[in-house]
Amino acid sequence: MAEQTLFELKGTVALHNLVKRHGPIDKQGDNKGSEKQFCFKQPNNLKIDCFTLEFQFYPLQKSKGKDEQNILTIFSDQQIILQLKIVEQSQLRLYLKENGISEYNIGFVNVMEQNIVFIHIQEGKGFAQLNNSKMEIQSHQFLANGVKQGSSKYILHLSTKEKNKHYSGTITDLSIKANHQNIDQQLLSQALFDKVQSLQKINQSQFHEDYIEPIKSLQELYYFDCSKDPLNVSKVPLKKYKRNENKSKVLVCHDMMGGYIQDNYQCGYKDPIHNYRFFEWGICDYFIYFSHYRVSIPPPSYIDITHSKGVKCLGTFITEWEEGEKENDLLLKGQFISKENNQIQFHQNKYIYADKLIEICKHYKFDGYLINIEAKVSNSYELAEWTRYLRDKIHVEVPGSVIIFYDSIISTGQLQWQSQLNNNNRMFFEVSDLFFTDYKWQVFQLQQSMQNAGNRKLDVFTGIDIFGRGTYGGGKFNTSEALHEIIRNGSSVAFFAPGWTYECEGGMESKGCFLRREQEFWHGVQCNTFFDPANDKWDYTQPQQGNPPAWEHLKEENTSIAVSSFFPSFRQFRYNVPYDVNLNGKTIYFSFQVKGTPPKSNDLFVACIDAYENYRLVYSVDTKSQMLIQNGMPFMQRFNQGLFQETKTDWEDIQLELTIPQMNVSRITHFVFYQVGQDVEYWAGYYGARFKNEDMGFKSYEERKDLCKHLNTRRCCELPIHTFYNDGVGKYYFIEGVQQHINDGNLYHNNIHEFDFDYQFFSKKIKSSKINNNHSVNYTLSIDESQGWNGLSSLQLKGQLDQSSPILIKLLKTSISDCGKELFVDFNLKSPSQFLDADIFVRNQAKNLVQMKRMLKKDRGNNWFTYFYGLDTQKEDIKEVKGVYLQLRSNQAEKFQINIGGISLYNDLIKNSYKDIMKKSEQIIESCKAVENVQNILEPSQNMLFFDLLIKFNMEEEVYSKTKIIRIFVNNQWTESTKKKEVLLEKLKISSALHQFEVKAQIILDNGFHVPLEMIKPFIIKTKEQIIEL
Repeated sequence: MAEQTLFELKGTVALHNLVKRHGPIDKQGDNKGSEKQFCFKQPNNLKIDCFTLEFQFYPLQKSKGKDEQNILTIFSDQQIILQLKIVEQSQLRLYLKENGISEYNIGFVNVMEQNIVFIHIQEGKGFAQLNNSKMEIQSHQFLANGVKQGSSKYILHLSTKEKNKHYSGTITDLSIKANHQNIDQQLLSQALFDKVQSLQKINQSQFHEDYIEPIKSLQELYYFDCSKDPLNVSKVPLKKYKRNENKSKVLVCHDMMGGYIQDNYQCGYKDPIHNYRFFEWGICDYFIYFSHYRVSIPPPSYIDITHSKGVKCLGTFITEWEEGEKENDLLLKGQFISKENNQIQFHQNKYIYADKLIEICKHYKFDGYLINIEAKVSNSYELAEWTRYLRDKIHVEVPGSVIIFYDSIISTGQLQWQSQLNNNNRMFFEVSDLFFTDYKWQVFQLQQSMQNAGNRKLDVFTGIDIFGRGTYGGGKFNTSEALHEIIRNGSSVAFFAPGWTYECEGGMESKGCFLRREQEFWHGVQCNTFFDPANDKWDYTQPQQGNPPAWEHLKEENTSIAVSSFFPSFRQFRYNVPYDVNLNGKTIYFSFQVKGTPPKSNDLFVACIDAYENYRLVYSVDTKSQMLIQNGMPFMQRFNQGLFQETKTDWEDIQLELTIPQMNVSRITHFVFYQVGQDVEYWAGYYGARFKNEDMGFKSYEERKDLCKHLNTRRCCELPIHTFYNDGVGKYYFIEGVQQHINDGNLYHNNIHEFDFDYQFFSKKIKSSKINNNHSVNYTLSIDESQGWNGLSSLQLKGQLDQSSPILIKLLKTSISDCGKELFVDFNLKSPSQFLDADIFVRNQAKNLVQMKRMLKKDRGNNWFTYFYGLDTQKEDIKEVKGVYLQLRSNQAEKFQINIGGISLYNDLIKNSYKDIMKKSEQIIESCKAVENVQNILEPSQNMLFFDLLIKFNMEEEVYSKTKIIRIFVNNQWTESTKKKEVLLEKLKISSALHQFEVKAQIILDNGFHVPLEMIKPFIIKTKEQIIEL
């Protein structure tokens, strides 16, 4: 009898991007690991004779660790049958296991990039097939009787989870078949609980995709069905902002490592590498989500962020290469390739693809497209008419939308970048809203563009490639050269690929390095290094006679690492300041990374900067106190064990700064930088603190290179305004100032949905005669991930306070005319000083400061305070609020370091209406299903139970539209945060002794209001009855 297929699964099987439908991944940053499980039963306990697997395997670079990667494991009633592992870049290894114990290596499968791999296992035989060319593998008797007789349940576990920083490969298009020769009926209970159908106990509930997929071809676009993706839709309307319409506009084209990576997950994930963030929303007018797929649909995370900042978010439509030429013909003729017979057919609507693009834009609620035709077209006039149709109709269907045309195609239909607007491409400028020129222009071409644009000069966005590929001025940290020419000639500006600050020169490996590069690129704050690791040498502690050296030196991935030993190990670097260099007012920095050495990783370290005038110590600062010491003892004399801090299990960024006062009368002649480490276990050998990536130097500010200073900063016109200063990436999660437990705390927690960071003025001090009388400007601001009020970061402020010189900081730039009868500000601040206090001022229509009345100061513990301020707008004659300012003052002169955890600005109308909304958010969980996770089989534990949680929320639209984030708690412990109405949480664990556990969902509204956790009604899961077993 012919072999029958009992069970078959097709499609992608991953939550994360390592397993993707649309093709290979070519950057390390995308390979963060993923695992999925299938569970199915066979009818009537009949025996399955063989499994057949078919998938695409895309090998990447060779694994960096020694451990092999588990790719696929097949279990039969908890017995491992087959394991398929990645060995190296181009090898897979197959194992058979008898009774789950005895392991037999049945051979290697060599694969090349983008080859289809067939693995066929049955009784006594095994073979692999590459592109229809069979390769026999060493035969081995496969459990003698085939798959275990009488098995009623099978689990297929696909895992490409990162282990030791492996970046091994990508699996796509997986098809799994379970075959039997003597039966012709389908498997009765086929289940993939988050992809196909859940087990029958879940009532066939469906879990929708948690990420956006790009569209790879016109055929996919033609058949694309928006209704199948109800969840990945932005919920945030475009917030009202005001700008100077006569100044250059700004477009940011986000070309980040191929797209659809860290920004595409609904509730974040753990990662050894921090993720990219764009911070400069205040100067941005348009944000384009760009990739090289046919249609790039912006992930909802970016649409939400851009809209909350008043920025329009655009997708991309692109055709390129030979395939693009063919698809251009289909595009302009309205032809499509039928799925049934793969034949080209005509559609009755010539503009069917334009209509599909509009449908997608309207469904996902973004704001238009970049049209990038980088393949020649047979008829340029038809392309212009197609673009005109798209522009005119999308304006009707999606009010406020824009169509931007890229400078690539000319009037002859040839692909010829012009790097300007001229007669060759004017026809496309005339049928689009905006025009984006190529970035290889010279000044004379820029001038000609402006002449050709007529009264639409600001509709031309002159491109700058931040990577510097042929761009004027060289891009990178010299991007200001191109920007000044663009502004001087009256054009708008398009920044292409600003992720350069993250992707290059250490930005990806170190968050501290990335933030420094961001400051230099956008704000002109340059780091001038003293230290050349290739040539400069440290001075090390000399060991006592008979003892080994205090330090061991290693090389890991071409990076030098210094490891301390069991007694305090010192090393120092001295920098002599050139005689003609004046460092008054400059900030000296010392940055490095440190971590502990197992088995106990809480080793000890301290670092210090000493500044000398000849032999006299003038200033000193260390990592323990972070406070400036004047005319004290040198570090080596005041060192004691109390200065030590503990290291962590993973590399931690340390930034130590010493600001030389502007009025310093001493001439600093040299600096000494110290590092000290020690093993907390006091073991013989080198098991102490590890140090790497040291950099020392001074920061300087160059106004010409401050891009943000020379661009138009927009003002928010709509209440409420709220930020936690949360950048959505960090190693510690905070709720009301209390650090929450995060599994694998040595990893970064990345959740771009949490991003609400809103600060624009890092390099701008207040110098206005209307405002500044005796205010000090002696302070620095930075992002701090070690402290937060709500989320993963806060705004850190350090400086010098004098009794006669308070500090005034602009927190919000606004243009609020709808102030209501009362205006309110809630403000969260962490300060250990008992002398420091805070006031809030608003700037009125006359540009004068008006102080708000403090209504309450609430002590929240851990040195956190919440301040509540109010203002009677009618009594104070406030018709417009043009800014919100924080004033810090002290009863005595002191150095200070504080953290700003959030600010909320709203009026009495919002305050009253949001109280009603909060009542509707006390219980939003509609359903909650718990399914046993395969981890219970992989690593069975008597104490812990692993499960996956599928949660669906039921929220009224009034509540959902004003929701900032939804926090999920299991047994009152924060677990994750999301913005979607449906969420899948994987591999949660609870004590197996518990008879039940509670799930709560807490809504944070867009002004920061929320119902206290203790008032939220829990959803109860009984472990014995309601957790669905595999």
